[in-house]
Amino acid sequence: MRRDLLLLCFVAGSALPAGAAQEPDLRALALEQAAAETTRLLEGFLHETGIPGAVFGLSVGGEVLYEAAFGWADRERRIPATPSTRFRIASISKSLTATVLARLHEEGVLDLDAPIQEHLPDFPDKGAPLSARMLAGHLGGIRHNRQEEVWNTDQPHYPRLADALTLFADDPPLAAPGSAFSYSTPGYTLLGAVMEAAAGVDYRALMRRTLFDPLGMHATLAEDPRETIPDCTAFYVLRDGVIQRSPYMDHSYKLPAGGYLSTARDLLAFGSALCQPGFLSAETLDMVTTSMRIEDGRETGYGFGWNLVPDYDGRRTFGHGGNQPGARTQLVIWPDHGVVASFLCNVRGAPMGDDELWSLATPFMEALERPQAWSAPPARELAGEYALIGLDRDIRAPVHLVLERTRPQLSGWVRGPELRSQRIIAGRISGERMRCVAVSPSTVLGLELAFDGERVVGRMLEGDDVIPLRGVRQPSLAEVRALLDGERRGEAQRMLEELLERDLPQGQAWYGLASLHFRAKAFEAAADVMGRAAAAGFDPAGCLVDAARAWCRAGDRGMALISLEEALDAGFDDLERLTRLPEFQGLRGQERFEALFE
Repeated sequence: MRRDLLLLCFVAGSALPAGAAQEPDLRALALEQAAAETTRLLEGFLHETGIPGAVFGLSVGGEVLYEAAFGWADRERRIPATPSTRFRIASISKSLTATVLARLHEEGVLDLDAPIQEHLPDFPDKGAPLSARMLAGHLGGIRHNRQEEVWNTDQPHYPRLADALTLFADDPPLAAPGSAFSYSTPGYTLLGAVMEAAAGVDYRALMRRTLFDPLGMHATLAEDPRETIPDCTAFYVLRDGVIQRSPYMDHSYKLPAGGYLSTARDLLAFGSALCQPGFLSAETLDMVTTSMRIEDGRETGYGFGWNLVPDYDGRRTFGHGGNQPGARTQLVIWPDHGVVASFLCNVRGAPMGDDELWSLATPFMEALERPQAWSAPPARELAGEYALIGLDRDIRAPVHLVLERTRPQLSGWVRGPELRSQRIIAGRISGERMRCVAVSPSTVLGLELAFDGERVVGRMLEGDDVIPLRGVRQPSLAEVRALLDGERRGEAQRMLEELLERDLPQGQAWYGLASLHFRAKAFEAAADVMGRAAAAGFDPAGCLVDAARAWCRAGDRGMALISLEEALDAGFDDLERLTRLPEFQGLRGQERFEALFE
């Protein structure tokens, strides 16, 4: 993986939140460590997901602290991505459109609550008044894109937004305007046409005059696939697990909702302008970043082009993401801290949402709020295997954390029944505390843990959820085998039995204990262990099949059949496997056994 880290800038003291003055050297060190961690996160993220190219930027108080480009703008032609590379920003375009709408409102050009037919008299009535405010908050009842529209490679070019309205204007509303939240890309195309008509200016020119030029967003422009656009990335899609070139597509039919190209730096400038009043008045800024409500008073969690979701630590944020052929994007703003983070990549479907961007920005947020050194070696080696369960969730089988190395750099895996196996790509250890991020091709997961002897407590950050955790270190198979190979079966059994008494469904302990009994040819004891594991909720169907195998070894066919019947009741469905397992060959021909396959 080629990496270009083209700008990494720290200015001591200038970007601290108000009232949070710190020693410049400590702050600079904390920011340097944050940059290194974020770089490892990004490198690991791209490596594990296979994204061809991406750029990530973060600013504080309008000052760019971090900007890095990774991978390829054009993988086939070996053109590297740089901070100047233009990416499709997808639905972040909605945030741009809604901000210009707010400016038109401030200038008295457009009444947010007037029926849109005042500006588009030919647009069909939808059974109730439909306003620009409703369209900005996805309350208009306008349908979303259809898949055949998203993937239409013969989509014509629409030089006028009004022409694109024919795609959906006559479709019935999903709900009466104002009565329900329903995310709608066509609704924003309609909003752009309303703005264009109200201002009497072409939509593209309106955006340039009102937003891009005043904020210095000179790299941001409407995509036109008929033209050669300099510094523009190639576009990719993920199909059948393979990243391929995206086919030719024209997004002019949804320009206000998903038709713009931009850079991470332009988006940082845009977000910085909305951290405090100035570009918008205080009253307007509060309006656009406050949740709208449907008719019955319930909040939608969406303002004027912004998702309004606190981050994992409860900090106020607003932001928007995008996902379309050739792009997965995210922009998040922490207004109370003056922090803006933007991520752009050139493939649809990458696992990058608000929570993943929070993970990238968290090292910087912590460095700004609580500068501290994380590079101190742990008081003890933390490598090993840990079983964790949620304190406020019914996680019957544990999440397994495998730390392969904690010095000089954290590495390992996170595995669990509800999770794909995810590689730890970055993390920090300080004394007995650890934070890490793990990635699979479709998921990003965070863990923040504190170790106390053999026990561990902390939390898991999964999607929008924060799940408190507790757990214990468990013996690895290598440790158990070492005891068994040394003929120390009693010690091995005590170790495993003690683990099972710790109120955790320890899958490895169950199987380790069963293996111990198998090696000692104590097959009834092995069957009993697997039965106990099933009763404890650890993979009941699989454990009951293993119990049946042990009963067969013990010569008790009756108990073996009972265990198999219970396995089927518990959801076991791989009946073909039963016919292949040697332990069950002696059951062939028995009526109860053959009845399992009917």
